[in-house]
Amino acid sequence: MVLRDAARVTVIGTAAGLLVALFVTKPLAMFLVPGLKSADPLNFAVVALAMLLTGLAATWGPIRRAINVDPNAILREE
Repeated sequence: MVLRDAARVTVIGTAAGLLVALFVTKPLAMFLVPGLKSADPLNFAVVALAMLLTGLAATWGPIRRAINVDPNAILREE
């Protein structure tokens, strides 16, 4: 459940960021080094993969804590 929630937020954020980047790179293309394309699909794919892996790495600690929780102990506390 923790992984699913984190993955949903990460995917939505990555998609929104890539969409914004697609529109922002066109006006900023004049600042790029000559020979580079502003909307290179390989760069977008690498950045999306890096963001997804970073999101997974960030949730690794909470996932491990959620796995180690005893459900009976939590139910007794409430």
